[in-house]
Amino acid sequence: MIYTYECTSCGYIHDENRALIDYKSQGWCRLCGKQVRKILSPNSTSGRSFLGIGIGEFNPGLGCVVKSKRHLKDILRRENLIEVGNEVVKDTSEKIRQDRWNKL
Repeated sequence: MIYTYECTSCGYIHDENRALIDYKSQGWCRLCGKQVRKILSPNSTSGRSFLGIGIGEFNPGLGCVVKSKRHLKDILRRENLIEVGNEVVKDTSEKIRQDRWNKL
């Protein structure tokens, strides 16, 4: 399993290939030697089609069964993890149209 880590001190981000059972093991920065935190990226999970209440799916990035989006947020908060790749993208198309119109 490939895990992505971010240094809490210098901000260096790196990937490590670890066994799934090593999910809870502590990581250290390759540059400064300080403690790192695990980052969940879209590549570190196997999809998230939540089928319903009480029915979850195994998330290899977390090493446990996730039952809902709320359950996922609770796990991330408890484990001091952050999830990346699901940010809301602002719609800038109207601003682009206005800028083009103003240049005419």
